[in-house]
Amino acid sequence: MDLNKKEVLENVNRIVSLLLIESSVESYGILHQMKFIEFRGQYGDIQIFIDSDLELYPDINIEDLTVEQKDLLILNQVNLKQVQKVECFSSSDIVFTFIDNTVLKISGNPQDETIAEPWQLTNKKGVDQMDYISIVGLTGDGFAVWGSLDNLKRGS
Repeated sequence: MDLNKKEVLENVNRIVSLLLIESSVESYGILHQMKFIEFRGQYGDIQIFIDSDLELYPDINIEDLTVEQKDLLILNQVNLKQVQKVECFSSSDIVFTFIDNTVLKISGNPQDETIAEPWQLTNKKGVDQMDYISIVGLTGDGFAVWGSLDNLKRGS
């Protein structure tokens, strides 16, 4: 099926909204030198692995920290908060709005220019399982999607 970029973006937004709205941040950190957030909601645990810049609104203004230290403080600001809205943009940015109006933006451009995928969202299932789904932001311009909403199970 050949979809134009607008249709792909609409489908990606439908999927991330279904998976993440009303889910809560359950954990966050750095795993294998990559930032991650784990959400828990009606479709089980959903993880996003991040190799791009983070922005938080309202911003935390702490000087003399490394990028890694600031990123962990940013992630701490959304810990245990419920997602109210999530939206992807044609730039491959993904933006989360939490129930207290905190906004977390994950850039669609990776920190490491050799990496083509600034973020990857997955439901922690194996690719051989029917309810596997993965959405990948592609550097500054688009998405790749594996899996299907048809096979997702609530609470899995």
